[in-house]
Amino acid sequence: MSSKRFKCLQRYLHFVDNHEKESQSDKFHKVRPLFEMVRRQCKNTEGSNHQSVDEVMVPYKGTKAGTLRQYVKNKPHKWGFKIYCRSSSSGIVHDLLLYQGTTTFCGEDLPENEKDFLLGEKVMLVLCRSIPDLASCVVFCDNLFTSYELVKKLESLIGIKSLGTVRESRCGGADLLSDKDMKKKERGHYDYKSSEDVIAIEWHDNKCVTLLSNAVGVEPEGAVKRYDKDHKCKIDIPCPSIVLAYNKWEALIFLIC
Repeated sequence: MSSKRFKCLQRYLHFVDNHEKESQSDKFHKVRPLFEMVRRQCKNTEGSNHQSVDEVMVPYKGTKAGTLRQYVKNKPHKWGFKIYCRSSSSGIVHDLLLYQGTTTFCGEDLPENEKDFLLGEKVMLVLCRSIPDLASCVVFCDNLFTSYELVKKLESLIGIKSLGTVRESRCGGADLLSDKDMKKKERGHYDYKSSEDVIAIEWHDNKCVTLLSNAVGVEPEGAVKRYDKDHKCKIDIPCPSIVLAYNKWEALIFLIC
């Protein structure tokens, strides 16, 4: 196909009737029917009991998208359209949500008591509600979403357990060792607190990492191999079960990044 022919076809490719009144709240109005068709098919795909939620970038370096073009520094594609995705252990996407600022949830039927929730909380609730068997599923996420409040809301509102890395300020007041004190301990040392079936744990690896969960605990304790400068070889260091589970399942989201 020639370039001229392609551009001619592209010019007349539409997914909505241009004579209809444009939605003032939906910035993706022009492609919404196509997106919803893809989303329906994703929801119908059978998944596993381990799900992961993260933000994914669709590469775009053009200048015509306005505020829809986002920048996320720690992604392989830093510029583009931001999409929140829920995928399973196979790496297949099962639900997704287009980010468009304050109108991100314009097409979602959010309950009245959830409309004032934080962005991350609403994203998690919307994407997890479409999971067929919530009670037997665990959802994994990173510190963009995780908080003590989110863990409790996911279980109380839709009945799903979760696990994720968390910022120290979102641990629900758990009195864990500071990073300064933790770094004085040997690698593999960890400190944890639990309340109302939710555990917060800080683990010392190359750096300190904090996790929060109501699905996985400290035991059974495992081990991971790390290079030791003194012995000049890899050695086993203690690793709690919650860290092993997170490393195994959350990394699967990168299959679609």
